[in-house]
Amino acid sequence: MAQCPYRESCAFMRDEMFCKMRGLIQRFQQTYCQDNFSACARYKVASVLGEAYVPQPMIPSQGDWAAQIIEDQKAASVQDKT
Repeated sequence: MAQCPYRESCAFMRDEMFCKMRGLIQRFQQTYCQDNFSACARYKVASVLGEAYVPQPMIPSQGDWAAQIIEDQKAASVQDKT
């Protein structure tokens, strides 16, 4: 079974507030950390831009936010080149 390459370094999985919610973390791990990690918002940002661009409070299901961050960074990169 493939696992997310960022699983060990993912700040979300180590977040003190979320760690207290064992059931929630387990559901996110089952849904996003194993096999389907490409659907994780945090993975999307980290894989395109790098882990430094992943906002601390982003949860795995916030795909729209991830898409916006990626789009904004790509637009900023294009502007920097002009």
